[in-house]
Formats: sequence, C-alpha cells, structure tokens
Amino acid sequence: MHLLPENVLVSGDEEIPGLTASPTGDALLRPQLLKMLPFTLNRLTISLQPSLEKFESQLLQQINADCHNTKQPGPDDTPRTVAIQERRLHVGVHNGWCFLDKPQVVVLEPVASAVRGRTGSTSKQNTLVKDSLTSSSLPQMLGLRSSLELRLTNHQALAVGFQLEYVFSAPIGRETMLSATSTSRAAFLQCLRWGIWCPFQEPVDWKREEIQLVLQGGAKPNPHGVMVYSTEEVSETKDTITFWLSSSLERKASSPKASLRTKQEDVSHQRRSPSSPSQGQKIIPPTSPPDSPQ
Repeated sequence: MHLLPENVLVSGDEEIPGLTASPTGDALLRPQLLKMLPFTLNRLTISLQPSLEKFESQLLQQINADCHNTKQPGPDDTPRTVAIQERRLHVGVHNGWCFLDKPQVVVLEPVASAVRGRTGSTSKQNTLVKDSLTSSSLPQMLGLRSSLELRLTNHQALAVGFQLEYVFSAPIGRETMLSATSTSRAAFLQCLRWGIWCPFQEPVDWKREEIQLVLQGGAKPNPHGVMVYSTEEVSETKDTITFWLSSSLERKASSPKASLRTKQEDVSHQRRSPSSPSQGQKIIPPTSPPDSPQ
C-alpha cells in the first residue's frame, strides 16, 4: 500500500489519510482509497533573505571555507572553489506517514522580482522573463518556468511538501580521479530550506488566491529526513515560497481550447450525419427522432 512506509506496524483504528472511514471502525479490514483529484501548481517563486545574491554568496563562502579546511589545495597551491551547478525543488504529497508518490524534482532559475506570478510555460511569458532580467540589475528570487501536476484528496492531514536543494560542483585532485578521462569536478547535494502546506486543514479559501508559505531551515525534523542548512544571522523577514494552486478539472472545463474543441466536434458530427439537409431545403424538425439517446 502506497499510503504507508515499508516495515511499519499499524492497526486498523489508526487514522491513515487516503483511506475512507470504515463503519466497522477498522479501515484496514476492507480498505477503500479516497478519490484523488488533479491539481495544477504554477507561478512558483522562492524568496531568500536578505537577498538571493547575498544568500548564495554567504552560502558559497561557508562551503568553500569548509572545503579548504578539510581538503588539500590544487596542484599549483591554489584554493579549489565550489560553484553552484543547479537549483532544485522537490515537491511531493505527504499524508503524515509517507509520501504518496516519489516527489517531483524541478529546476529553478533566478528571475527578477518584476516577473513574480507571471512565470509560465508559454514562449510569450518566457520572453517577459528575459526582458525583465535584462532590464533588472540582478535576479531577486528563484522561479519555476513551468507548472506542476499534483493529485490530492480532501483530507485535513494531507500536506504538500517542498524541499529546496542546491547542486554544488567542487574540483577534485588528480589523485582522486578514477582515470585520465574522468571529469575534474564532482557534484554534491545540500538541502537548504523546506516547508509543508496543508491545503484542506482549514476552510478552503486559497482558490484564485496567491499562497505564501514560510520556509524552514536548521536542525528540525522534516518529512524528507535530511540535514538542512542554517544561517547564523537571524532576520525578521523570513524565507518564503509563493505559488498558485488550482483544480485541473475546473481549468479544463473553462478552457477556451476545450470549448473550441467541443464546437469543432459538433460541427464535424453534423457534417457526418446522413440526415443533414442540403443547402436550400426546408428543415422540418422530426416529432420523435429514432434511436435518440436518453
């Protein structure tokens, strides 16, 4: 069962989000899954304090200092510099026991604050992002250009989990290279921030509204079970993640493409109908059409 982790003892009277309540009180006697509905998460941005540039600069300084204390310098006695290779975000649905599916991993890109809430997958929106980046001096936040599809069920304990992870590239010495053709740099991962949001814990008032969640750092228990980076400086302004969540079913129903597709199907159906009158003939509506579906 994907609702529980492996090798865990559980009784039928415990609450397992994702299962329907049983009238006998034992949800595991004849387990029935709750219906999962599709949702779309888009316009996602992450703000790091005091700014994206200063946050990453301080982060690299600390990692480089740690690497210089634990590793030998290069062959020419020059320090080996660590660089940021990729910025990732893990997004998954958690029911309090485990993640229902393997969290999705997406790549974030630095964007200007002027494009907040406008990042999307279309070429026009990408053009807006590039134009704003050229007009702005430096990126102010991290953004996701595309959207994410999540499957949720209406349960108070269900949560959407976020994990901000950086991929760093560090040079390695020749003595640690496996062969002459091996790369001279090695990659390692580090979790920087995380956060959880329960969309159905309170009355659903987040529809058509921007959702802002405070991200956590430091030595605290987290759903991912990893060590998280922390900063010594304490700022009144918190690191936040901002996004929009909407029902995919509502979007498909109100989509102009779906309406146009329905109209085209109706037109093609009328053209294929053998009883459609030719041009110039008088149309007489039948009193009782044969084999009409009820």
